[in-house]
Amino acid sequence: MPLFALFLTAQRSSARRGAEPLIDPALLRSTSLLAVQAVLFVVNASVAVFFVLTLHLQETLGYTPLQAALTFVPATAGIVAGNVLAFRFTARLGRVLTAAAVTCTLASLTVIAVLALLLGRDLNGWTILVPALTFGAGMGTALNSLFASYMAHTIPEQAGSASGIMNTTVQLGTATGIALFGTLYFTAVGQGSATATAYSLLAAAALLAVGLALTPAMPKATTATPPTATPDTTVQAHEGVR
Repeated sequence: MPLFALFLTAQRSSARRGAEPLIDPALLRSTSLLAVQAVLFVVNASVAVFFVLTLHLQETLGYTPLQAALTFVPATAGIVAGNVLAFRFTARLGRVLTAAAVTCTLASLTVIAVLALLLGRDLNGWTILVPALTFGAGMGTALNSLFASYMAHTIPEQAGSASGIMNTTVQLGTATGIALFGTLYFTAVGQGSATATAYSLLAAAALLAVGLALTPAMPKATTATPPTATPDTTVQAHEGVR
């Protein structure tokens, strides 16, 4: 809230001076673009839970930083594959692709949580290889489809504002996720690290379910913007693309 209040104050100050606002206000009047922002925030907050899994691997299972990093190599490979999928299919599938990607990420976190509970200290990189791979694929597809969808529904004059909004959303989502799931982990760690890790992963999956519920409000598909359109009319036009 303090950050949002500071932003509003700066916007009003710019308006009083007759200067250009920090961001194009038209972007904040589009419910479909606000939905993209909300889903992006939720996804980034949820994937930050891997911070907790890293703690579990190193502090409880005795992994070195290198071993923990290697455990997440499949997730990195999945992110690369997800980037390719998003690049090829976002324009055609729009929010359907995003919803599928969020579902994949949600399911992967749930599987890892169950494995953490069932295996305890026997959890290792091989046991979570497949869900880590699908987690990365879902995350890569979701994040890139969200960025592509948002930017495709703006015009060149809005590019600076749009990219700033999206990058700020990413940073806020990641910071919120680390704070949220880190707090949950350390609150429940008295029940055992595996249990605390599983709780955190399941909470992240539940948060992704909220993001999934928001995807119907996103644009259906990306479309080309007419070169003569103005920022206001472009956003208003895309209000009908749900």
